[in-house]
Amino acid sequence: MIDMVSEVDCFLSLARAAREFNFTRPVMCEEITFVAKTARHPLQELTVESYIPNDVSLDTTTGLIHVLTGENGSGKSVYLKMVGVLQYMAQIGSFIPVSEARIGIVTKLFTRIQSFETVLLSHSSFTIDCNQIATMLRHCDERSLLLIDEFGKGTSAIDGVCLLAAVLKDLKDTVLRHGGPKILTTTHFLEIFQEAYLRDHLEFREVHQIECKDQAQIIEETSTIACFVMSSVAINVATKGNVPTAALFEVIPGIATSSNAFRCATIAGVDERVLTRAHDILDCRRSKTPIAPSADTNNRDEAFEVLTMLFVNEANWLNASSSSLHALLDQARSISLD
Repeated sequence: MIDMVSEVDCFLSLARAAREFNFTRPVMCEEITFVAKTARHPLQELTVESYIPNDVSLDTTTGLIHVLTGENGSGKSVYLKMVGVLQYMAQIGSFIPVSEARIGIVTKLFTRIQSFETVLLSHSSFTIDCNQIATMLRHCDERSLLLIDEFGKGTSAIDGVCLLAAVLKDLKDTVLRHGGPKILTTTHFLEIFQEAYLRDHLEFREVHQIECKDQAQIIEETSTIACFVMSSVAINVATKGNVPTAALFEVIPGIATSSNAFRCATIAGVDERVLTRAHDILDCRRSKTPIAPSADTNNRDEAFEVLTMLFVNEANWLNASSSSLHALLDQARSISLD
């Protein structure tokens, strides 16, 4: 009796949520697909004044592997989690927050989104990330859904790029052989698109370039990794370095050009002095010129030289005048050690 009442309570809860939040019944199928129009994250939209819905199209037409790039805070992780939540809701029989959807049933759902660290395990966060990826690669099948959020960020940039590229290549080969699984991944490693070897190795293509005219073409294009970006727009703010932008939270075909990390640091309240120095270092790295000392460092060096001269010019500090002592102390106090 308790089990029956609990089951009815679940059905009533799902029905009430569907009515109150304007959910729609998805079409469930046996195909390897996830297509949804104007999809929304059912929890995230309750925390903001205005939520921007997005379309999702993971299928053989647009590619079963999607790589999503975008600036910090542009909504990549929310989009990734939304796909997982909608898949789960649809598969338990719930209506979902979309205008329409056609979703293939999955047998396994793997995620590499959050590292669950604990003192009980002597593993670093990156080791935990690698364990999650290894589990995906070993146990996924053509009916799995894989959600990977910024894999490789927990180690050196070059190692992270190489590992991500290798994982994508392995998954691409799996899709080519078996027609699945569906993979959605986010990354800030723009090098995999910019370096010719990696780009040609993985055969990145933007989704608007893909045209499937017959079954043979569809089979060929399932190996293609489609590229999407969280769109943004430039804003008119006078600043040094990267052009400041505002996130539009809309997924469109393409590849990001930068992470706009300095804008994120500014919003977070990082000191302007630190940001200015960061811009100087970035300019030097882009131009491949030596990183010069900062203006503060130059001024500090000059101040130390003056302090040294004051000290050595006095023959005997035991008999020095009070004016000489005050001059030495004032010069020492004027030097900032920050």
